[in-house]
Amino acid sequence: MTKDGKAVSCIQMDNGNGMSVCVLNYGGIIQSIVTPDRRGNLADMVLGYDILSEYEANDCYFGATIGRVANRIAGASFELDGKHYQLTANEGANTLHGGGGYHKKIWDYEILEDALVLKYKSPDGEDGFPGTLKVEQKITLSEENVLRIDYFANSDRTTLCSLTNHSYFNLGGNELTEKEEGEPTRQTEAGSRLFAVTGHQLQIAANEYTPVGEDLIPTGEILPVEGSVYDFLSARPVGTEPLDGNLVLSKAFRKWDVRVFEPSTGRFLSVRTSLPGLQLYNGCGISRQTGKGRVVYGQMSGLALEPQFYPDAIHHPEFPQPILKAGEEYHHFIEYKFGIV
Repeated sequence: MTKDGKAVSCIQMDNGNGMSVCVLNYGGIIQSIVTPDRRGNLADMVLGYDILSEYEANDCYFGATIGRVANRIAGASFELDGKHYQLTANEGANTLHGGGGYHKKIWDYEILEDALVLKYKSPDGEDGFPGTLKVEQKITLSEENVLRIDYFANSDRTTLCSLTNHSYFNLGGNELTEKEEGEPTRQTEAGSRLFAVTGHQLQIAANEYTPVGEDLIPTGEILPVEGSVYDFLSARPVGTEPLDGNLVLSKAFRKWDVRVFEPSTGRFLSVRTSLPGLQLYNGCGISRQTGKGRVVYGQMSGLALEPQFYPDAIHHPEFPQPILKAGEEYHHFIEYKFGIV
């Protein structure tokens, strides 16, 4: 139950091939993704909490569905079709991840034979955005260990729409063991380790990125990644330098957009999307806290890979635009494929 008494469900998905996923209808949160390592040991791949109240207080968006517009909008306002719209400002003078956002909403859900469908109706004027936006996400888990999210939306007025998921991945994993009664529990005792993604090998199919100012708002430039901290054209460790920026995905790469490999476990993750940009965040701002299984999180504990439209795109006409016209259908997808080598 939420703090105001609303019921919340955890929907478990299992592909029968060693991978399982738990999704909350609170915030459309991916609470867990469990996969084996090269030795067959099961572990949880994403950061989060065991208790709902901690998600309600969460300021890191662990696992959450982000909308109506992912990332930042400068000045918490924009012009569309000659009209001015003032939004909820939740990061200084700017809007981040939709303001109040979809990450704190209760989503309706339907369990189909082959998918979980989450639905949310965002009313006209919510957080200042025009139009009643009907959002649906279809979540599937294949026998090939592919977790896919298809986002659909339509609005009765022209509006903005850029949806994504804000999971933080750590392929080292929060390792599971078995209780006597067969219920999985995490091995780690409180405070016994602070794990990080600095040694993960990362490769991104992006030749360019969008530089930002001090407030993390894009300048409008599109620059080559070569020589920058965002040059992951060849696989290399994530490292310790702070990363929180948007990369321009090159669609010349059709089989994958991002690849991540964790050497000690042999786990890999590849990400494929129809969206034009990727916000890369290495968790450099995660405050020290206790997460699932009483594991201690901190800076660099998780890697957020957020496919989306570019930040503040509505103020930069040279960027791909997240404008959804009245009566048109929004449809984009994100695929996460897990495996071992």
